[in-house]
Amino acid sequence: MPRENICLLQIDEFGKSYKSYKLSDNQGNISPASELPTHLSIHNMLAKTNSKEKVVIHAHPNELIALTQSADFHDEKKLNNIFLNIHPEQTIL
Repeated sequence: MPRENICLLQIDEFGKSYKSYKLSDNQGNISPASELPTHLSIHNMLAKTNSKEKVVIHAHPNELIALTQSADFHDEKKLNNIFLNIHPEQTIL
């Protein structure tokens, strides 16, 4: 279940520590992914540029992983076009 695999973090106001929250009683120990420094760098960039985006969502959907293995989808324009046709609410920055 997705709720059992979500790690929700609250970073303190000084960026020195975080608290993780469980969304399910079945989660057991939960800790952030190894990509946490990358996510925090993205947050820093969003804050410095006064971006209206405020959240980083990390996911590994199987279908997207499969697409990245096909040489046909290594072209950025081609891949963005597919996403925009499937999910018109998406915006390419």
